[in-house]
Formats: sequence, structure tokens, C-alpha cells
Amino acid sequence: MSISDQIERLATAKANIAAAIESKGVDVPEGASISDMAALVVKIPVFTEEEVFLAAHPVGGYFKTASKGDPGEIYGGRWELDPSLGAFHWRRIE
Repeated sequence: MSISDQIERLATAKANIAAAIESKGVDVPEGASISDMAALVVKIPVFTEEEVFLAAHPVGGYFKTASKGDPGEIYGGRWELDPSLGAFHWRRIE
């Protein structure tokens, strides 16, 4: 691979990194180096445990547990306890 090809490959990789960071809602300044972009990664918002749980259990979805406790009290959303034998089956209604 020629030096020109390697430079092009690195430029493309740098542009892809910038696009990935910006797709997460963090602005990458014009001319930012790869090191600058690495420092921006910590600014990417992360999801809370509650947001992840609710995303994994959309409205109409079920959560099976050994506890009768309403998952809405911990994670949010509205849940309905469906009749079942054994484990408790909670269905998300909102």
C-alpha cells in the first residue's frame, strides 16, 4: 500500500470516527485531531439503567420475575400483573 493510500485510509477513518461521535449528539470541531475526538467520547450521553430496561421491555412486552414487586416502581412505566403459575409475569401497558 502506498503512502498516499495509507493517508487516504486514515483520513477516511478519521471522518468515520467524527461521524460516529456526531451521531451520538456530540459536536466535533472542524480540524479536530483523533486525540481531540478521543477526549470527546466521554461527552457521549449514556443511558440510565431505567432507560435500558424500558427500551428492552416496550409497551406490550413482558417481564418475568420471582418477585411480585411492580417493576414500574423501580424502572418506571405502567405494568399489569398477568395471572401465571410460578414466576410473576408483568406486562408493560404504558
